[in-house]
Amino acid sequence: MRQQNNRLRWIILGLLVALAAWKIYPTIRLATIDQASFDALDREAQVSLRSNSIKQGLDLQGGMRVVLEVDMVELVRGLADNKDSRFEAHITELQNKLTATSDFWSEFQSEFADVQLHEYFGDLHQTNDEIITDLRQQAIEAVDNSLVILRNRVDGSGLQEPSITKQGNRRIVVELAGVNDPEAARRMIGRTALLEFKLVEEVAKTNMVLESINDYLRNHPVHGEQGAAAAELAEAVGDGSEVPAETASLSAPTAEDSAKVAKGDSVEDFDPLAADAGTTDLAEDTENPLYSLMVVMQGRNSYLVPAENREDLVEILETPAIQELIPPGSEFLFGRTESMGEREYAELFMVRTQAELSGKYLKTAGVNIDQGYNTGNAGASIVELELNNDGARIFARVTGDNINRRLAIVLDDRVFMAPNIRSKIPNGRAIIEGLDSIDEAKELANLLRHGALPSTVKPVEERTVGPSLGLESVQKGAFSAVLGFVMVILFMMVFYKKSGVGAVIALLLNMLFILAILAGFNATLTLPGIAGIVLTIGMAVDANVLILERIKEELRAGKTVRSAVEAGYSSAFRTIVDANVTTLIAGVVLYQFGSGPIRGFALTLMIGIACSMYTAVVVTRLLFDMLTDYDNKSAKLSI
Repeated sequence: MRQQNNRLRWIILGLLVALAAWKIYPTIRLATIDQASFDALDREAQVSLRSNSIKQGLDLQGGMRVVLEVDMVELVRGLADNKDSRFEAHITELQNKLTATSDFWSEFQSEFADVQLHEYFGDLHQTNDEIITDLRQQAIEAVDNSLVILRNRVDGSGLQEPSITKQGNRRIVVELAGVNDPEAARRMIGRTALLEFKLVEEVAKTNMVLESINDYLRNHPVHGEQGAAAAELAEAVGDGSEVPAETASLSAPTAEDSAKVAKGDSVEDFDPLAADAGTTDLAEDTENPLYSLMVVMQGRNSYLVPAENREDLVEILETPAIQELIPPGSEFLFGRTESMGEREYAELFMVRTQAELSGKYLKTAGVNIDQGYNTGNAGASIVELELNNDGARIFARVTGDNINRRLAIVLDDRVFMAPNIRSKIPNGRAIIEGLDSIDEAKELANLLRHGALPSTVKPVEERTVGPSLGLESVQKGAFSAVLGFVMVILFMMVFYKKSGVGAVIALLLNMLFILAILAGFNATLTLPGIAGIVLTIGMAVDANVLILERIKEELRAGKTVRSAVEAGYSSAFRTIVDANVTTLIAGVVLYQFGSGPIRGFALTLMIGIACSMYTAVVVTRLLFDMLTDYDNKSAKLSI
């Protein structure tokens, strides 16, 4: 009967070893394959090899770790149905009160204590407490949605081994191991990717508003950096006499000029290099303080702002007195920065505040190469947009009602392009041009495809680990594990002779099973995780030491080898279980309440305990039974 049970155990052990070897093979293959051979594999094979191998954490292969926090003030502002001056005043005061340790909702309730919140949120019959409860829930959902969107963005970008987890109710931890371009990762993580289609205001209306702002500034002089920037610009363009030719060539379209316009089923960008762009003289700063900060393209009815003047202009436009001069429902936005000669310029647009269409109607966004049939930009990277049925219906109405007007495609409050609408576009398709590279097109399409973040997120902590530091961590961690393993083997062979061989075999299988489980569950191996494995090696041998010592005691008492082995395992089993279960409980607590490195340590520790229990008790017992079955009359055991 015992032999039949052992035969079944051998079969199970063989299947487990085969399964573990199958699971660990991709990791070994990935670690041993050279870069040229890896590049020769097709895309599907590369992805399969990476996804099925043990993932290395940030501390092992380098990368970046960013802790993001949802901007609760902006979130609440976005949830408000009505935003009057009173509401904005309270929000501003709330923002000024908040500190790093403040409880947002306590401060919010205190600030709005004398306000009936139903004026801005929820329903008329809701109390302030009920509305705050709803807002809390919506904030939690916003963080959860941000988590999902960030995961989709990172997965869609092709980055390997991403770890994106929630920390508390407001923070998200993003770990990108092996990232080569931290700046691109920051853009991908932090951008809200809010796509909107806004109508550009009529030229006459824009000119009237700018003229009124200029008149106000003439009567209320602006000194300091703005005046110095204006003087520098005047000097750069020839002491106020003429705009350089390279500047004059950059222009925006009007309904009458030769700009690129909508054709059939797409919206296309205009050609910025037009031959007949007009020029203008720059007036003295004291006479035209606003216009001296920009290049006025009279022939194109457009305004170009040099990069060095942008902050000054933004400061002017955000002044409360200037805001009063901007008509309700209109706002100023900047376009993309373009290099012209040795300087960079961005066009200034006045657009309607209310978007005609938003990204929520976007069905898909893909990358393609412009064939140049209508644009003349053959070979350039473009992003193709397709709207859903509701979006296509709205888009058709907007384009049909506003022929010969400019429609700004706005992404994160920046005008990507503002083409003229030439005809009605009924099928909900559009393209975005003017992208610098295929990588930028892919990044933009990925952001649009996976949606906008429901609220602004801001980085509160960022840490970058260089590849060299990660490599050093791998080498030191691997060395410590190997050294510990070798020392344990020597100890067992010296003190327990041939009986120690069984413990060594069990230890090897224990390591194999741990790594196979990590690979099978797509776990991430970190430096603390390696520490957990090293600790497990010692704990696994400790169980065998208990068993072997009990066997020696039974042999000294005069029992046969088989009886001593059975008695040794029977008496040591309870002690082994007690020791491992208590350690397992500690590991569960560490994993549940710990974070980051602590969880990595706890994970490998728990896996190691489970595996060591099996190998120390079952595998070594099978080896002893095989020995005693082979020589049943043996009176000696090398122990």
